[in-house]
Amino acid sequence: MTAGASATQWPPEVAGSPLRSFDPNLPYQPRLLTPNERSKADLYVFYSPRNLRVTSITEALNFALGLQFEFDPQIAAYVERPCRLILSARRHIDLSFWTRRHSGEERFHLTVPSSATVVTLGGDMAARERDLLHQAAERQGLKVNHVFEHELVREGEKISTYFRLLAYVQSARRIAGLATIRDEIYAYLSNIERATFRQLHHILHRHDPRHVTAIAAAMIHKGEIRLSETSHLSPDSFLELEVGHGTP
Repeated sequence: MTAGASATQWPPEVAGSPLRSFDPNLPYQPRLLTPNERSKADLYVFYSPRNLRVTSITEALNFALGLQFEFDPQIAAYVERPCRLILSARRHIDLSFWTRRHSGEERFHLTVPSSATVVTLGGDMAARERDLLHQAAERQGLKVNHVFEHELVREGEKISTYFRLLAYVQSARRIAGLATIRDEIYAYLSNIERATFRQLHHILHRHDPRHVTAIAAAMIHKGEIRLSETSHLSPDSFLELEVGHGTP
């Protein structure tokens, strides 16, 4: 199973057609990057099946967090660079993301690199400028969740798996017979505790195994099934029904 850099290329179903980079129905839109930022930034541009639009994220730390949001079925939408935090008259910074969960909860998120953290007297990690950040957020009436680099590093294998799955999820929508394959995967997993991708390829042998993999990945993305473990993605990775997920 390989996906690699194809996850950050245009999926065929949207290549050559108008692509939107924002959703006019959301309260926030991504701040447009300047030409200078686009040329100098560590930039990740990809089609987001969660947002149904092109997403452009700067910096690897933000990309890692974005992948977590992309594969969190509780997230209805996320927006990169939703607004700026005004720290002083001359200093503004982008908040990393705004998210809306299916429950309706909305929140802003700011990634904090290790170089900008300190250890508190209680032994916890905190942003070096936490007071300044907190005061700025209060002035603007924003609730900001700080996400620290070490937290994302700890989830590194899981995030790497999400990146490898992304290209499959992007391709699933253009597969003929998507609903049929999805129903067959669901029916099979309903009768056993768990199964590998390889087993699904064997059981659904009348379908292209690449299509089976892509639709299984899309089901993971939607929260219908899950990987038993999210590390070392391979044909022998185990899949199982998500607890509490009803019949499709």
